[in-house]
Amino acid sequence: MELKKRPGRFEAQELVLVKSIVSKLISKAPFLEKEREDIEQILILKLWKKRKVYLPMPGASLNTYLYKVLKNEAIDILRTRTTDKRIIEKYIVPLEEKLNEGDRRTFDDLISEKIASYTSENLLENIILKEQIMIARNKLSIFQQNIFKLREEGFTIRRIAKHLRKPWSTVKDEMKRIQNIFCDEGLGKYVK
Repeated sequence: MELKKRPGRFEAQELVLVKSIVSKLISKAPFLEKEREDIEQILILKLWKKRKVYLPMPGASLNTYLYKVLKNEAIDILRTRTTDKRIIEKYIVPLEEKLNEGDRRTFDDLISEKIASYTSENLLENIILKEQIMIARNKLSIFQQNIFKLREEGFTIRRIAKHLRKPWSTVKDEMKRIQNIFCDEGLGKYVK
């Protein structure tokens, strides 16, 4: 394969190699089908970077080298996406899920009630504020989000610690970190 004639361009067999690896990956993890094009782009970028640094050795083939590089990258992508999927399935609560056992309302109902309670004058301000709070909440770790949620429900730090089976000092330290994150976003007064 002569790469010097066509710098920056890919040979047809390289693109076929990428598509082949992505197809094998998706056959093992069908939930990645939605990300097929993104994964192909990641592998093409990896191919482009690694092709430049390849040092030919006697008996070594560029195609074999690139195949192994792309295969390892695909395995890394699979591991990352599988871990992300597990975390999402474990910790993310759908809006349609009930708030409590005895309550018939869902999170979506609760959000709708809050929005309906606003007057038209402060509706826009409250929507913007809610968006800022959501951005700040997304910066929290899963553990911090749990603490924040319990704090919103009126739990004291000691009660949160008992509920989460963590030392009081750990919860207090995490609460300080939560406050710092909210202060950095200009929302310090919303976290007590």
